[in-house]
Amino acid sequence: MATKTPRIALIIETSKSYGRGILRGIDRYVKEHAPWSLYLEPRALGTLPPPWLRRWKGDGIIARISEPKIAEVILNVNLPTVNLSSAMPELQFPCIESSPRTQARMAARHLLERGFQNLAFCGDGGQFNNWSLRVEGYFRAFLRHAGGGKVTIGDHYLGKSRTDWDAEQEGLAEWIARLPKPNGILAINDPTGLRVLEACHRADVMVPEQVGVIGLENDDLVCSMTDPPLTSLMLNSQQVGYQAAEMLDSLIAGRPAPNRIVSIEPIGIVTRQSTDIRAHPDEIVAKAVRFIRHRACEGIKVEDVLDEVQVSRSSLDRRFKSALGRTPHEEIVRAQLKAAMQLLAETELNLLDIAIKTGYNHPEYMGVVFRRELGITPGEYRRQAADSPLGSVPDV
Repeated sequence: MATKTPRIALIIETSKSYGRGILRGIDRYVKEHAPWSLYLEPRALGTLPPPWLRRWKGDGIIARISEPKIAEVILNVNLPTVNLSSAMPELQFPCIESSPRTQARMAARHLLERGFQNLAFCGDGGQFNNWSLRVEGYFRAFLRHAGGGKVTIGDHYLGKSRTDWDAEQEGLAEWIARLPKPNGILAINDPTGLRVLEACHRADVMVPEQVGVIGLENDDLVCSMTDPPLTSLMLNSQQVGYQAAEMLDSLIAGRPAPNRIVSIEPIGIVTRQSTDIRAHPDEIVAKAVRFIRHRACEGIKVEDVLDEVQVSRSSLDRRFKSALGRTPHEEIVRAQLKAAMQLLAETELNLLDIAIKTGYNHPEYMGVVFRRELGITPGEYRRQAADSPLGSVPDV
């Protein structure tokens, strides 16, 4: 007699990279083990389950239960279920999540290593309020210990009262303007990080010279669309999905569920321009670095920087050495090289176009700089970047 194929409903968002990563992990488990018949529809996080689920006669469910109305439907279905959200801790479903403790610790350590002693947290007071509170709690707890009492912390929550986008962004910009500078901000997710960066522009706050921003999830599309590109923590969503499928298989077989939340560790931080600096309070250096980052690909020289900040060459050299450990010329070289590295990693432009866009003008000269600074050619860097989502290729 043929073995019945389990019918599994996946109530998981397809609109976010994290949800799609979970689905890839489930797919990997199914391919490695017995096949499942999967029920999946395109959906956003927080969307109610499809109407057919109330009458469905399947074998199990894997779901991100982030709203009471979602929980109500799934509880009434009364099937073996694995929950992928701890937003409602009162639910008795076995749960697998990306570790909020480790996310908060890694983000805090990254900001501290960048020299930020003033830190802040931007959460979501709406749909992600419970999750935001958990992450912020771990963020503060780690900083109380690691900061030795020297770190100041502030917070701001989006979506609590204001519903108008512009009004809420104005409130966020006002909060950012009041923060002591330089300041490192942890955003609860990448879309929130995008909003923080937009609010920095409104407040005329320089990123990352005055405010560094890190998000969570590492949604490549969102992170690359921000200005500047957003540093973010890469979560192991595929492992979350794989272990959720493994756990559901166990439940369907009649084995007991674990009596605790299973936490999956993040992969690591992908550093982009929003934190790519050593924080410092010197306003002259901050102004010079901002000018260099905006104009390095135009072929500027140190003399152009001096015209911008109106100090002597010796004074600027001394200030840069003290704040950054390098000279203004080295900062120009670094900014130009960073721009070329980003285009190599994130676009399919040919080497000539990249050389022209980044001020090298000739790919041969760009190759000379890459070999001198990184020890590899631009082509080798592009190949390594394609194979290394965490950016473990040479950096400057």
